Amino acid sequence: MLVFGFAVPGFQPLTLAGYAMAMFGPPVLFATVVAGAWRWRGGPVAVGVFVLVGAAAWATGLADGAVLIRYLGVIGTTAHLAMPSVVMAFFLAGALAWGVLGTRTVVHGRSLPTWTRPAAAARWGRVATVVAAVCALPYGLLRLTWLTPWPYGMDPAEFVAMPEMRLHGLLLGLSALAGAVLTTGLVARWGEVWPRWMPVVRGRPVPVAAAVVPGGVVAALFTVAAVPMSVMAVRSGELFALVVFPFYLWGPALGVAVLGYALRRRGEQGRPGTIEGP
Repeated sequence: MLVFGFAVPGFQPLTLAGYAMAMFGPPVLFATVVAGAWRWRGGPVAVGVFVLVGAAAWATGLADGAVLIRYLGVIGTTAHLAMPSVVMAFFLAGALAWGVLGTRTVVHGRSLPTWTRPAAAARWGRVATVVAAVCALPYGLLRLTWLTPWPYGMDPAEFVAMPEMRLHGLLLGLSALAGAVLTTGLVARWGEVWPRWMPVVRGRPVPVAAAVVPGGVVAALFTVAAVPMSVMAVRSGELFALVVFPFYLWGPALGVAVLGYALRRRGEQGRPGTIEGP
């Protein structure tokens, strides 16, 4: 997987995934909470918070009708630039295929090394999960400065001329923070049993693939982007970008965390490694 990922790096798959998360994440989350609110005690409060945030964004001009139209227009005219090439998609698919085959070999092998046992995987999996979640914070927190008069990396005057830029940046930053929260699900109880605010599936066991597949895909995307981001940061002298976008650490850490989750849940014996467990 590392050979495929590092041999043919690129930003296009990650850009496409980030844009999709920023565009569709908030409405999907809102629809899910609304659908499950009637069976969840905190549902009305959660829906009320969404409504208040939306009303505040509209009233302040952050995301009113005009800004939303301009934002959708920009996304529509630039989406084709984020599409990965056929060659890059092929190598990314090869990386994922090798990763899945390797994982299946480890998980279903007859003589498993000690480090693959659920209790051991719980220990190193927790460390990897914390590292991966922390890696998401710098970018997300810096994007939140765009809500202040001192936006990091931007001139406030640019937001006056192009208000859709502020909205897009904030949505991308919130996607990163949401990713940090979702990463913690690899060691949390709600990563094993669907929470109460989820409609239809609430209270049921979370299929292992529901966490392993998206987590593995994102880990591969970050790993693929690690080399070009690092080279770009070094060549431009902007080494701070290595802190804001630590793909070189983020991708492998998330991949290890996902592997630990899969190994820990093998056989579903107890809940070792969750935040409630030992």
